[in-house]
Amino acid sequence: MRKVLIVALAAIIALGSAAAMAEPLQSRESTIVVEGTEESITELLYESVNGFSLWYPVENFLLVHENGIDIVYPADEEIENVSMTIVPVDIPTDEAAALIDEAIGNYDAEKDTIGDVTEGELDSGLNIKYVEVLSEGMVNRFYLITGEDKVFCLNAAFPVEATEGFGTRLERIVFTMELTNQ
Repeated sequence: MRKVLIVALAAIIALGSAAAMAEPLQSRESTIVVEGTEESITELLYESVNGFSLWYPVENFLLVHENGIDIVYPADEEIENVSMTIVPVDIPTDEAAALIDEAIGNYDAEKDTIGDVTEGELDSGLNIKYVEVLSEGMVNRFYLITGEDKVFCLNAAFPVEATEGFGTRLERIVFTMELTNQ
């Protein structure tokens, strides 16, 4: 019994030492305008095994890596119908533009509101194309991010009434995305 306690104590000490040596999560303070009001937020850096990093407001969201994709969920698990998926796509960057058309191709232009495809650049210099679709009380924003030899498809979904709140916060997350050397 004594030997078991000594081994258990040694394991606890080793785990504690390893945790103490682990790098702390990188955070920063930022400001965002939500529903016309400037709000101070704390953002955490998320580094994905899929070769990108981004900043997200820790008060509002958590990120998980499941089945090869990264998913942003509300920190409050009682909030439903809000999420964003980030999917790496293994196609050449010059063929990626068709993915936006494919994303909106499943909607009915007569009953759904399909916005114009907008093209731009993220803060990191990555190329972005995106479009917003309103369908049955939900907003789906489809983002296509390309850079170097990587392509990512993002889908942010939330109820129409959450556009100013969650929509604004999710878009901020998207625009902080950078490629990493993973």
